[in-house]
Amino acid sequence: MDQENRNKNASQKSGGRSRSSQRGKRRGGRGGSNKRYYSECPICGKGVRDLLTAVAWGDERKPSHFDCVLKAIADQEDVQGKEKVVYLGAGSFGIVKFRSGTGSSPRFTVRKRVQLEEKEEKLDWRKKVSRDIR
Repeated sequence: MDQENRNKNASQKSGGRSRSSQRGKRRGGRGGSNKRYYSECPICGKGVRDLLTAVAWGDERKPSHFDCVLKAIADQEDVQGKEKVVYLGAGSFGIVKFRSGTGSSPRFTVRKRVQLEEKEEKLDWRKKVSRDIR
């Protein structure tokens, strides 16, 4: 069978849908976009769609976009030329100063640590994510 006939047969079997749309359905894809918003980011006001990467922000401890938190910390702190706000882990961000170095010495130092989340802090929206993962 030549290529043209194979394409025609495939199109008839799929009801005219393209291969990419078939692939998503066949492999368990959603077939549509996931437009679920959990809450508004208190920094930018847009919907937070991914709670796995969200960070608790403000007095109300609302989920915020990771990138918004980075920018907000940079705006609040006095970030100099060779410095950058980075995530250090365990709910902690830092103002890191980069410098050129040789050998085994570190090429950056943490000038200031900003602790946004405590390890023992149990947030309702984070509990929901934990339940959904299981």
